[in-house]
Amino acid sequence: MPSMPRRSTDPARAATLRLLGLLPLVLACGKDPAGGGTPTPAASEVCPRAADRVSQPGDANGDGVVDVADPVVVLRHAAAAGVAPACAAAVDLVPDGRVQLDDAFAALVALGEGLFDPGAADADDCGDAALALPTACQGLDVALSAPATAEAGVPFDATVTVASSALAVEAWSLAVSAEGCQVVTATTAGTSAAAVTSAPPGLRDLGYDLTTVADGAATSLVVLGFMDRVALPSDGQPHPVLALRVEAAECGSCTLALGAPARGLGPEIPSVVAAQDAAWPLPEGEVVVQICP
Repeated sequence: MPSMPRRSTDPARAATLRLLGLLPLVLACGKDPAGGGTPTPAASEVCPRAADRVSQPGDANGDGVVDVADPVVVLRHAAAAGVAPACAAAVDLVPDGRVQLDDAFAALVALGEGLFDPGAADADDCGDAALALPTACQGLDVALSAPATAEAGVPFDATVTVASSALAVEAWSLAVSAEGCQVVTATTAGTSAAAVTSAPPGLRDLGYDLTTVADGAATSLVVLGFMDRVALPSDGQPHPVLALRVEAAECGSCTLALGAPARGLGPEIPSVVAAQDAAWPLPEGEVVVQICP
């Protein structure tokens, strides 16, 4: 019988192996009136976070914040000869003097799970390095839909969808909080963020999916592709990215809200979508379901 491989005690290697084992929404919304229960109205334009300078380890595009757009830049550079990170030293999280896939894996583990310390990378000598990110605002419609009414103690479904005719969204981190109710389950199964091997299949090819529920709220951190560039179709049609099961214990109002900082298994994560090497921050929006109308 072949011997089982020993678990690595090196944090960087362990992070890389852990993510390799996983391989087989900028959102623009307005507030919905109480009792609406309909998709949250979305603004027609959202704006990217501007690049200034690399300010900390893991900041690949130089916009001063570490979010899901940064490991996407590293992935595209390492796997598909995409644009180089603004400062290589700042994203060499598994220090070997090279920007590689393991650096992107480590960044995702640090963001979503808090299991990797990127402090080994050095951003002190990056100067004013930053990528030439897009500056124009673009159309991106995001909707949180739920039924107008529900019964106490009976779970109901809610869905987050993303639509754009301008942005090819490659990754996102988003949170759905609940007041007067709680998110019971959250999943990408059955959505466009499901794996290509799922039934029904989604778009995610390898990629990364950390979708969790804690304290009645949901967080989803998703990268659609590792080795290849995979994005939601920029066809202007709504594409579901997160399916929720929600329940209220008592009669009243259940408010589901988007746009607050996301939280995986580690620290808070900025709620953004990643497209064109930039992060597009999520404004807040909500939908209200009347319980026992």
